[in-house]
Formats: sequence, structure tokens, C-alpha cells
Amino acid sequence: MERRKRIEEKRTYTYHYKQSDSQRIQDYLIQEYRYSSRLLRQVKKNGGIFKNDKPVWATDPLKKGDNLRIILPEETVDVSPNYGRLDILYEDDEVLIVNKNKNCVTHQTKNHQENTLANYIADYWLKNEEKSKIRFINRLDRDTTGIVVVAKNKYVHHFIQSQMEDTTKTYVAMVEGYPQSETGLIDAPIARLEENSIQRVVSPKGKRALTEYRVVENYDDGSSLLRLRLLTGRTHQLRVHLQHIDCPIIGDPLYNTLGNKAPIDRQALHAETIALTLPKKGRIEVFAPLKSDMITLRKLLIEGDKCE
Repeated sequence: MERRKRIEEKRTYTYHYKQSDSQRIQDYLIQEYRYSSRLLRQVKKNGGIFKNDKPVWATDPLKKGDNLRIILPEETVDVSPNYGRLDILYEDDEVLIVNKNKNCVTHQTKNHQENTLANYIADYWLKNEEKSKIRFINRLDRDTTGIVVVAKNKYVHHFIQSQMEDTTKTYVAMVEGYPQSETGLIDAPIARLEENSIQRVVSPKGKRALTEYRVVENYDDGSSLLRLRLLTGRTHQLRVHLQHIDCPIIGDPLYNTLGNKAPIDRQALHAETIALTLPKKGRIEVFAPLKSDMITLRKLLIEGDKCE
């Protein structure tokens, strides 16, 4: 009984209506708490809307002093499970945040149905009786390491996605060359190289893409370490933008044509921090330490011994 109650609590959101003017429940939730009309219909059908502990419709009015309780629909894990070690950075009732390893596809694709991050999370959630679909807030390329955020219910996913301008993400990259200035903004549109190509290029036909950068360290061999902030979220944005300013990421097999012999078997790119707002918890900031291969690479760069 207690376990069942705890599971329901995870899906429950409570509000106290303090406004003097009367307002419909759905208008209040949409305007103040970023619900969607579609979600509220699903809540009424498979969850529950309660005003002062009595079931009501989303179109019913609220008056000052009313207590509102929303119970989200119960879900089931929607991905087949595979065991894989998760480097968990943060977890609560609303999100799971992990430090993704290299050589790990984030979500299932036609060619990757097993041993993806989604499969590992499914296994972890099933073992911990987490009744949630897997909804990624952000995704990383297979060999980019670092922060990946997963929402535990549809409301949290919509809440965060609807205010992405309030979400801050920073990355660390080790690159060939030195940027022309210590800090800068790369404002260059990105498009596919060809219609069916995975490769992207800077092109006037593309969508606008913005990346801020700051030089953290310069190394004697002509490479550097940058901290980057994504202002837009285009596919391969950081990799393309850094190539565009003649500072391709060390080890990048797609966008680094310099043919370096760096002792790293993937692009030296890591999603380091994220700051975002959750419905219950409010503002959180999470930091992901570098993986061992990038720590080793940085040490070699400092020592001036990057190449064989």
C-alpha cells in the first residue's frame, strides 16, 4: 500500500489558487504552469483532476483558496531493457541525469535497437519500479560524452521543452588551433551537406545556429581547450562551427581533416554542465566531470606530447 502511494505521489502535482478573480482550471494550468490542453485531456481520461479533493473537469472554475491536485496518467517503460552501467549525476521524481559514456548511442534507431542509453535506462527503471516512458530532453552524438537529461513524465518533458531559452548547456572541447579571439560568438547557419547525408556544413541555405566560446587553455603544440555554450540546438552544431573557424575538434572523424594522431578514438567533446528549471524542484545545475580519455588527452596536451 505504501509503495503504491509513493508511486502515485511521483505523478502528483498540487497547487493552491491565490488569485482573487475566478479562472478555469485549464486556463490557470496552461498560463501559470505550462501544461498543454492535450495533456490535460489525457490527465482527465487516465489520471485525475481534483479540486478540494473532489474530481472535477478542466473547464471547471477556480476561486481563491481552492486546492488543486493533478495526478498524471500511469505509464509503462516503452523501450526494451539491456543492462549497462549508468553514471548517474542526479535523480529525483521528475528527471534522471546521466554522464553518458563514449561509444553509446543515445536512443534506438533502425540500426541500433539494443545497447543504447535508452535500453540501459529502461533496465534501470524496470529494476527500480519506475513507471515512465523514456523521454530525452537532450541527445548527444554516439561519441560525445556528458550530460543527458531524461524526463520521467510527459508534463516535465513539455515543461522543460517549452522554456528551452531558460536552459543553459555548456560543453568542453579540445581543438586543433587557436581561435582568433579569446571569446566569441559563432553565428553561422547549418544545413545538410546533401539531402541524405549525416554530415552538416555551414551554408546560407541552412538554419541559423549560434555558439558562444571561450578559450580556457592554449597548448604549445598549437591546440587549445574551449568552453562552449549552445544558444541553438542544430545537429552537429559544435563540431561544424569549430571546423568553420578552423579549429576542428581533436579526433573528430567527420569534421577534422587535419589527420592528427591524437591518442583518442573519438571527438574530444564533452557536455559538461546544464542548468534548467523543474516544476517541483525549481532551478537545478548539474556538472559532469570529464571522462578518462579526455583527462588523459588534456594531460598529454599540457605536457606537449599529443602525437605519436
